[in-house]
Amino acid sequence: MRHHIAGLCVLACCIVALSGCVEKKDRIVTEQDNGKTFTVAKGESLAVELYGNPTTGYSWEPGGIDTDILKQLPGTRYKSDSKLVGSGGMYTYLFEGASPGRSAVRFVYRRPWEKKEKPARTFDLTVIVE
Repeated sequence: MRHHIAGLCVLACCIVALSGCVEKKDRIVTEQDNGKTFTVAKGESLAVELYGNPTTGYSWEPGGIDTDILKQLPGTRYKSDSKLVGSGGMYTYLFEGASPGRSAVRFVYRRPWEKKEKPARTFDLTVIVE
């Protein structure tokens, strides 16, 4: 009986020790968070998810970011809502807190060749890196 209790204690200690090793998930920000301020720790990631439809010619363009404070990570992802041709989906942009400070994050949704036209949509955040 003592061996079983000792074994359970060792197992419990291992679970507690390993729980600190679990990878953190990205903090996710969506269009509902437009205009808000978010705080992230240095090294913490922030995912911005924005709905769009590339078949229309429109795409999201990030800008206005202080790259000394907030670094955009490579590998923008797009996942379609459907297998139907012409359907929209979700763009995901990843950022990481690089150094303490405050940075604006602005996305514009427009056709890349229509730079002088007003964007169809905009998305703004303020990110504070601690």
